[in-house]
This record gives sequence, structure tokens and C-alpha cells, in this order.
Amino acid sequence: METPRTRTYLAVPHSEKDKARRAAGKIKGRPALQFDDERRVWYALPGADMEALKPWKPDPLLTGVAAGDAITQFSDFLRANGADLTEKVVMDGTRQRIRMMDDKPGKKSCTYVGHLDGLPNGWFNDFRDGGKDELSTWYFSGEEGDPVASLHMKAVTAQSQWDRAEAKRVLQDKKAGNVRYVHGKFGQAGHQHPYLVKKGVQAARGVHIDDKQRLLIPLQNADGIIRSMQTIDPEGNKRLTKDAEKSGNFFVVGGTLKNGRPIICAEGYATAASGAMALRMPVVMAIDSGNLVKVAERLHQKYPDSPMLFLGDDDPPKPHRPGNPGKEAAEKAAKITGGTAILPALTQAERELGLTDFNDLHQSRGLAALTEELAPWRQKLLSAFTAGTETAPRPGQPTETVIMNDQDSVNNNSMNNTPTSQGEVENQQAQAQTQADFEEWVASSQDAPPAPPTQPSPATSASTAPAASTSTSAS
Repeated sequence: METPRTRTYLAVPHSEKDKARRAAGKIKGRPALQFDDERRVWYALPGADMEALKPWKPDPLLTGVAAGDAITQFSDFLRANGADLTEKVVMDGTRQRIRMMDDKPGKKSCTYVGHLDGLPNGWFNDFRDGGKDELSTWYFSGEEGDPVASLHMKAVTAQSQWDRAEAKRVLQDKKAGNVRYVHGKFGQAGHQHPYLVKKGVQAARGVHIDDKQRLLIPLQNADGIIRSMQTIDPEGNKRLTKDAEKSGNFFVVGGTLKNGRPIICAEGYATAASGAMALRMPVVMAIDSGNLVKVAERLHQKYPDSPMLFLGDDDPPKPHRPGNPGKEAAEKAAKITGGTAILPALTQAERELGLTDFNDLHQSRGLAALTEELAPWRQKLLSAFTAGTETAPRPGQPTETVIMNDQDSVNNNSMNNTPTSQGEVENQQAQAQTQADFEEWVASSQDAPPAPPTQPSPATSASTAPAASTSTSAS
């Protein structure tokens, strides 16, 4: 008797489902034939008697897809997305690198993979802006044909998708084990790493350093299991572990997460570290804008009573990437969690220098200025936490995207860092004390940094409400 060790998809017509169920029987009291609601096709559980189910075994020859038609469609798809095709596309499931239309000579910024098995499909990713977490995908769209051929195509396609997903899962599990070994092999990083010094931040507990002077940042899932790792070399080049799981994984800078406590999320390590220093709360590093929403979903599921704040990047449009992915991701994350997305209020001069995020603001104006900018939001989050009932709005309630204090704020005159008044002298002294407090916290084993000084900054408004202007309200 042939008994598979994984699920097996079958071409079962609706009119024969009861007959197929009887033939499949049961395994440990459970029907051996199950329906995949997502793919809309039947499958046999591992251990099912495939000899009894032989009449419904799909035949790839009945799918009726011509390889030439699929290759032509996939080529058109790649060209429509900016690929410069000079050779016939390869559709054997292997990863291929090709040029984009506006690539410089010798540059190949696009990666694609094409499959001809089952329903032909493929994807591509444009790495000119660091790559997208959501791949651009294509599926063959042939004319509506024989329903028998369509049924067999659906089963063959489902099997192909399932097998690839299983192979990917096995590989990711193996990579996760490798990552945990490598991370554990090396010790805690110091604060004088060139990248950290350049960004004005420190190495949080858990950031290790290898023998090539690369920072090792472990990326965990919501259950605390390390699944991948990001490395950052002294020049600031970042790499994710190849073939490891990225989606929904993150690193917590400065403490631990607990249900009911505020959760703050940012994209990269430097922005998260700056946020932790200024807010004196743990900040989640979500890697990039493409992963921010997935991290938000996982954390909101795990910690439903925690109010959430998203420190978004304010990304300017680029020729090959219109829109503002940092702002859009923060807004979407806020909407699905009932949280709030905020963006740094950068001056025109700062924007012209390429500044986009809260770490850039930290570098441009100093830690005390960033602390003052974020102080109202820290107070708002702490009020929700201590009240116990004033938690984040339910998903679907109005949320807001806020630009921080307007450009007339005294702290925005940061291009000249020489103190010209007693207030500015006190501001610099406060910044030094803030840095000292943070260094002491990093070396400690506390869950959260110490509370900020109680005395207000001379530049702080007497109002306790967040000094911000609303740019967008999500409905």
C-alpha cells in the first residue's frame, strides 16, 4: 500500500467527493480526505491509502498549458515591471539575476524565479531600494478550457505550491539552527563599534560581534525563538541570513515585551536604538518597512492589551519607487493595531541632506532634542499603561499619523550646535545626563531604562498634550 509522508492533492470533482471520501476512509478517527479552503481543492492526509485514491490522482499531461505561452506571458510581466530582457527567461525554479532598464552598465538589480510545473507562475524583486518584502508575483492566465483539465491543473498547482512551501520551511528551520549556533558562539558587542559610533547609539543586550567585527543582531519570532539574523559590518553594510525566515521576525532594543506595556516599533536598528534612548522604553526593530506590518500583526496578536506606537521613516519618492513606503507601512501598522504612527518633522535643509528617520533627527539635533520631541508620546503611553484601562483603540477605530513638532520649534535650529543661551547650555547638559543614564541602563539587567528627569526643558510647552500636527487620519 502506497502511503505518502506529506499531504497529496487530488483531482476530485464535486460530483465524486463522497465516493472519494469513502475510498479514503479515516486515519486515527479523522477523515483521510480533507479540503483545502485556500486552494479550493481536495487532498489526502499523510498515511492515506493512495492505491484506493488512484482514480483521482492528478495527471500533469491533462493541464493543457503550453510552455511557450507561459514563457511569453512571464517575459511580458518582467518587461512591464522594468526588466531589460536580452535573453530568453529561465523557468526551471532557479533564481536568476537580470538588468533593469535604467541599471548602470554591469549592474543586475532584479532577481526572478519562474516555474512551469502545475499552473505556471513566478515572481521578481527589484533590489535598487533594498528589495521588497512583498514580491511582485505572476500566474499564468490561459483561456477557460476543459473543466477536467482545469481540475487537474488546480491539483498539480496546489501540490507544487505545498511542496515548495514545505521545502522552504525545512530549509528555514535548518538556517534558524545555524543562526542560533553562530550567535551563541560570539559575545556581547561593545559600544565603540564604528557603525554604532557613527549612528550615535549603543549595543543593546543581545547584539553580539563576530571575529570579522560584524554586529550580529538576532531576529526572533513572537514566541521568542531566534529565526534569523542581521549582520552589520563596520562600514554599515547590512546582510540578512540567506534563506532564513524574515517575515514577522524582529529584535527588541532595550528590555522585554509584556502584555499591557507599551510597544514601540521602528524599522532599522539605529532608529530603534535612538527611540529607546529617547523614550526610555524597549523599541522593536522590524528590519524594514516591508516587514513592519507583519511584525505589528504578530505583536498585537501576542500582546493585545499593549498600546502601540510606530516610529515611521519619512521616505521621499524615487524614480523607480514612487510613494513613501516608510510612512505607508507605519500608517498601515497603526490602523490594524489601533495604534499611532508618527514621523520625524525634518527641516527642508535636513531633507536636502537625505535625512529620513528618527535616528537622523537624533544625529542632526542631539539626543536631548529627540527626547523632548518624543516626551509627550512617552507620557501618553505611560498614562495608558498605568491607568490599566486606557489601552490602544480597537483595530478599525480612527488612528493618526503625526508629524512631530513643527519646524519653528527651538530644537529645529540644530545646524548650529554652539550654545548661545543659558537654556541651550542646560539643554546640552541634559543631553549628557540622558546619555549617561542610558549607558548605565544598557549595562544593567533592568527590563526598561530609568525614568527621565522630572524637570521640564526650557523649550518644552506647558501643555501636556502631544505637540504635533495631524497629517493623515486612517479611517
